Amino acid sequence: GEGRVVACTIDAAQVKINFDAEGKVVTALDTAFKTKQELGADYGMKVASSIEKEWNEQADAFAAFCIGKTADEIAAIAAGEDGKPADVDLAAGCTMHPGNFQWLVVKAIGNAVESGAQADDTIGLGVSTKIDSSVDAGESDGLAQAYLTVTAVTVDGDGKVTSAAIDAVQVNVNFDQTGKITTDLTAEIKTKNELGADYGMKVASSIEKEWNEQAEVFASYCVGKTMDE
Repeated sequence: GEGRVVACTIDAAQVKINFDAEGKVVTALDTAFKTKQELGADYGMKVASSIEKEWNEQADAFAAFCIGKTADEIAAIAAGEDGKPADVDLAAGCTMHPGNFQWLVVKAIGNAVESGAQADDTIGLGVSTKIDSSVDAGESDGLAQAYLTVTAVTVDGDGKVTSAAIDAVQVNVNFDQTGKITTDLTAEIKTKNELGADYGMKVASSIEKEWNEQAEVFASYCVGKTMDE
């Protein structure tokens, strides 16, 4: 109620879709991509880390550092001249530049709404990735599409969902028959919730509901239910 973080979890997914100089997608379309939290030690940052911490360990340390802080306090986390967090306690567990995480946490705080979660609930994050809509270049440009769906839930001691939020992002990169990228890689990419009516599902929906509206309904339907339910 005072705007202070009581729980925080951070994850990331690197979805790499390769295509060749003939504009053919060469990554198997059924490839299952794990997030960095799911990869854990297999991500391989520990060997290059000055504190011998893996990516997920450092992300967890940053998340823990945010507990009890407001958005303004998190936004004020500074980096030293070496790019590492200036705060000694934070740098002991996370040497990545704070900007890697702090603006994501601040954004999440800005998106937070009261929806039934309690401070002693358990928070969970689910990420799924698909690339099966990627296509080779032909008469038109090819498409490398990373489709990520992200769900955050809070669960009480009885295993029942107390709140849920669902979002997704389609990252589309086009390329021609020579494998040259034709998409502006600096362009902003919005999630489906951020797009809202601009996503354009409503016109094709039998119930005239946009993607974000349908996702919100499903999330609300999960509240009060267990995983099995």
